[in-house]
Amino acid sequence: MSVNLYKEEGAGNAVNFRVKSDYQKCRSCQWKEVWGETATNFPLVFGKWMEVEMYIKEGDENNGRFYMAVTPENGSKIVLFDITNTTQHPKEKCPDGFTHFEPMKMCTSGDNINHMRNAGKELSLYWDDWKLYLNKTP
Repeated sequence: MSVNLYKEEGAGNAVNFRVKSDYQKCRSCQWKEVWGETATNFPLVFGKWMEVEMYIKEGDENNGRFYMAVTPENGSKIVLFDITNTTQHPKEKCPDGFTHFEPMKMCTSGDNINHMRNAGKELSLYWDDWKLYLNKTP
């Protein structure tokens, strides 16, 4: 499961959250996307705080769940994703909990960094009041 920022090519297009479930058959193989969705109902606003709530339940296409909501500063909660689909590796046949979890991993490309630097812009992301709950559903 990955949550990304996504923007259609072209000037002036909004930046949105995108979630996907993908896997590699081997460590050197290409990533294969199982499913993915883009939250076009919430264009990202830069320079404003927001609360992000996520929920992941390990399971197959009938029992897995991914939920994500945002509450913009001084705004109301907006549910971006409430997906029932697989959240486990295709080889996993008996959900027994996640063994790898990287909740704050931040990846980007050199192209994105260079674009921001060349435009004289700052590329910053701040985390505040991060909490992890077990067995709490939205």
